Amino acid sequence: MRPTLRPAATARAGFTLAEAAVTIAIVAVVLTVMLQGLEGAKFSAAHNRARKTAFELGSEMIGMISAGLWQEEIESGLTGSFAEQDEPDFYWELALGEDALAEATDDDGTERPFDNYAARRDWEDSQDDDDEEDEESTEPFEKVKLRVSYPKFSDYPQELVLERWIRWEQVYGLSEEDLLAEEQAGEAGTGAGAPAGGQNSLDGGGR
Repeated sequence: MRPTLRPAATARAGFTLAEAAVTIAIVAVVLTVMLQGLEGAKFSAAHNRARKTAFELGSEMIGMISAGLWQEEIESGLTGSFAEQDEPDFYWELALGEDALAEATDDDGTERPFDNYAARRDWEDSQDDDDEEDEESTEPFEKVKLRVSYPKFSDYPQELVLERWIRWEQVYGLSEEDLLAEEQAGEAGTGAGAPAGGQNSLDGGGR
């Protein structure tokens, strides 16, 4: 009788413990990276929305100053919030002329200068007393600096600065000298018109 041949034992199907551990580790890394990316995108979108809102609120306030609606109460160093515009988490600070905005403070309590390179360059230019032509050209205008602070998201900045040159009388209104000059000009015009009217009436009576 011929012996029966048995097939060789096949390898056991499935993953080994090491292969399963490596797979789980790779999946965990991929999920972590995806979650971090989603979180970063969420913070970025929230920051962009807040910055856009801050720009709109600041531009509206600058427009009100340009329209002369702040003449009675405007002064450098004023602060407040946009709670009346239904944005209580947004705050503003105002500086006029060469006055600097207060130094901003980080969350860890360390102070850092707020103004950027452009602001420092403007300040250095304003210190040049020899440039009389420049001084005369900017005299009728006032520099208005408005800082708008908004909620902080991750490591993104939480403030925005708007700077505008606005005509002096639009910011502060007419000075007493200008009002007096206008009043005198009006009186002079009235006085000059009276004799002419009287002369015409006399001529009419003579006819």
